[in-house]
Amino acid sequence: MTDAPAGLRRYLARLDRALTAAKGGDQRFVASPRVDSYHGVWFELHEELILLAGRSRAEESAAGRA
Repeated sequence: MTDAPAGLRRYLARLDRALTAAKGGDQRFVASPRVDSYHGVWFELHEELILLAGRSRAEESAAGRA
């Protein structure tokens, strides 16, 4: 992902921060909606990738990919 456009690279830093915090013992950073958790960041990244592919969440869901 280091060769990704700047808009996507920001997710790498956020994922790294969440992973570091979770490995450091703060389990909120795994999936809590109250912090910038790994799960939350991944969900946002996934949404952006779907849109970049010219698709919608509804289409992906109907196809069993979301």
